[in-house]
Amino acid sequence: MPSLSFVCAAIAAIALVAAIMLLNRDRRDARAALAESRARLDQAVKEARAAAAELDSFSYTVAHDLRAPLRAIDGFSRALIEDFADKLEPEAARLLGVVRRNSLRMGRLMDDLLGFSRLLRQPLEKHRIEPAAIVRGILADSNAKWANRDVGIELGALPPVDADPALLTQLYANLIDNAMKFTAHADKPRIEIGSAAEDGRTVYFIADNGAGFDMAHAGKLFGVFQRLHRAEDFDGNGVGLAVAQRIVHRHGGAIWAKAAPGEGASFFFTLGAAA
Repeated sequence: MPSLSFVCAAIAAIALVAAIMLLNRDRRDARAALAESRARLDQAVKEARAAAAELDSFSYTVAHDLRAPLRAIDGFSRALIEDFADKLEPEAARLLGVVRRNSLRMGRLMDDLLGFSRLLRQPLEKHRIEPAAIVRGILADSNAKWANRDVGIELGALPPVDADPALLTQLYANLIDNAMKFTAHADKPRIEIGSAAEDGRTVYFIADNGAGFDMAHAGKLFGVFQRLHRAEDFDGNGVGLAVAQRIVHRHGGAIWAKAAPGEGASFFFTLGAAA
C-alpha cells in the first residue's frame, strides 16, 4: 500500500501538471486575444488612413474646382467697378467692393487648403541640414516683408538635424511669420529663436512677446482654419500652425505651445524621437 508521503507527492505532481496545463491554456488564450487585438488595430489604422486619404483627395478637388468660379466672380466684379464706375450708385460700388474683397479672401483660403493638401502628398526626403542657415534665409526674406517693423531678433544655437529641407523651411517660415504677426502691437517686439537639450533630445523653439493667447483654448491652436484672435486684429487664415504641426508629425516629432494673454507665446517642437 502506498505510503502517505507517496500519495501526497503524487497529488502535488498532478496539481502541478494541472496548473501547467491551465497556465499554457491561459497563455494560448492571451496570445489569441492579443493577435485578434492587433488585427483589429491594423484594420482600424488602414481604415483611418484610407479615410484620411479620401478626405485629402476631396479637399484638394473642392479647393481646386472652386478657384475658377472665384476668379470669375472677382474678374466680373472688377470689370463692373472699372468699366461702369460713372454709372454705379455709391452703394452699388461699395457692395461690389465687398464682393471682391470676400472673393479674394476665399481665394487665399483655397490656396492655403491646396497647399495643406499638397503637404500630405509630398514625399519626405531627409538630409542632414543646418537649421540656422534656413532661419537666416527666412529672416532675410522677412526683413523685406516686414520692412516697416523694428523687431529685435535673437538667434541662438540650432543643432544640425535630419529633416526634409523644404518642409523644415516651411515650418520655420510659418512659425516666424506667426511670431512677426502677433508682435505687431507690442511696444518693443522681440523674437527669440533657439533650442535646448531635454531628456536626450533637442527641443527647438520660437518665442515672442506679442499678443499671446489663453491656454484654455490651446486645443484649437493647430486646427485648420482655427483662430484664437479676431481677424480685425490680426490677419491670417488659420492654416499656418496646422501646416507646422503636420510637418513636425511627419518627421516623427511633437509640437506644443505655452502662452498667456498679453505676455507672448512660445512654440516648441522636436524632430524625431529622443536619442
